[in-house]
Amino acid sequence: MRAQQGISRRHVLRMAVTGGSLAMAGGVRGIGAQAPKRLEPLAPELDQILSPSEPIQELAEGFGGPQGPAEGPVWWKEGGYLLFSDIHNNRRMKYVPGQGVSVFQEPANRANGLTRDLQGRLLACEHDTRRVTRQELDGSLTVIFQT
Repeated sequence: MRAQQGISRRHVLRMAVTGGSLAMAGGVRGIGAQAPKRLEPLAPELDQILSPSEPIQELAEGFGGPQGPAEGPVWWKEGGYLLFSDIHNNRRMKYVPGQGVSVFQEPANRANGLTRDLQGRLLACEHDTRRVTRQELDGSLTVIFQT
């Protein structure tokens, strides 16, 4: 399926995850006097979403533990916040610009791979339960797939 501007949803998701992962991994930490790192667009369509001249910013730190950084960022346009997975600490975090980070859900079944469906519902891949879940608009949970 293609979006109206000719960008596939999969392509946009891949770009968002790449950009969000870079931001959550602390792309500018420890660079000293070097110029700030910038996003390297993999496709010109990314310029419609995020300016390539925008420096990578570290939004928060201390997530993921020794197994790696936070994962699964998804922007919640209606609320103006970013959700991401702190997998190894078993919680879902919420970043609000200007306010910082707070716990959104705990436990989260070590979920990552966050995205939204066309109805705006949150989908997550849960490691602990080996399932894909959808959080309905009323807050209830539906199991989409389980192995």
